[in-house]
Amino acid sequence: MALVVVLFAVTRPPASVTPTSHPTSSASASWGLPFTSPDGTETGQWQVVSDQWEADGLHATIRIAVQRGPFQPAFVAFVNNSADIIQPLPSADFPLGFGQSMSSGDDRTGTLIFPMQQGSATIILGDSWGSQLSALPVSG
Repeated sequence: MALVVVLFAVTRPPASVTPTSHPTSSASASWGLPFTSPDGTETGQWQVVSDQWEADGLHATIRIAVQRGPFQPAFVAFVNNSADIIQPLPSADFPLGFGQSMSSGDDRTGTLIFPMQQGSATIILGDSWGSQLSALPVSG
C-alpha cells in the first residue's frame, strides 16, 4: 500500500490595508529652530523673523513659542569675529522682557536691540539659569 501525501498550498488574499493619518500636534510647528533645556522641562522653537542694522546696533525681531514651560528666555549676541558678549537693550515692543516667564502654548514676537558694530553675528537663546540652548546666525 503506497502512501500518497498531497500538499495543498493555501493562499489567502492579503488583508486589506486601510491608510490612516496621524494628525500633527498643534504644539509642533514647521517654523523656527527647536530648543530644549538641559533637563528637558522646557521646550519650544524660535526664529529671527527679521533683522536690520541701525546706528544703535542690531534690531532683531524674534519669535518664540513654548511647547513645555514655564520658560524664561534670555538673549545675548556677539559679532562672529569678536568674543564680546552683548546684552540687548530694553525694547518697548518686545513683550517678553527679562524675567518674564512664558507658559506652555505661549507664542510671542518682538524686537530686541543689540548695541554692537555691524557684522556677521550670532544671537543666542538661553534660559534663566544661564544655559545656552540654541543659536541663530544674522548676516552683517
